[in-house]
Amino acid sequence: MNCPSVIKPYCGVFKTISKYWTAYGGWITFFTSPYLLISACLTFLISYKAPFEVQNVSYWFDVTLAVSPSLLGFVLAGTTVFLGMGDQRFIDALRGKEPEENQESPFLTTVASFTHFTFFQALALVNAIVGKPLSSTNPAYSVITVWLFLYATLLSIAALFAVFKLAVWYDGMPKK
Repeated sequence: MNCPSVIKPYCGVFKTISKYWTAYGGWITFFTSPYLLISACLTFLISYKAPFEVQNVSYWFDVTLAVSPSLLGFVLAGTTVFLGMGDQRFIDALRGKEPEENQESPFLTTVASFTHFTFFQALALVNAIVGKPLSSTNPAYSVITVWLFLYATLLSIAALFAVFKLAVWYDGMPKK
């Protein structure tokens, strides 16, 4: 990718985001995610049962500010466990066969799952940090706030299952 000089400082970031999004599975994986569907249904249920007023939205900011830092700590610990797990044979098996293959390796797919969770947790946290002092009464913004928190929180389950899948792969490795 040849970067124009105006955006050259950002090209590395764009390449990294593109690689993460590809390893994650892109828009198809995002829109077919059960966590997206469940968070959308819960958001609809909450907005139907408890109309979004200023104090209601403030509650979601408070919950996000209370919960998200702990979940971010969880995913960082999980990523550390993932990266430190296994012997060299297992790590080589996870990395895939050849760099020129088009399919993403199990290693990149698992790391992309953690990255996705971390990204949305950080987005929810920034949204709460910025949104709380503004105390927006915009109903659309309120719905997005609730959905973002619920989706980011449900992604902790996806990250947990990524660790479990890794353990299953490790357990299935033949013993020497």
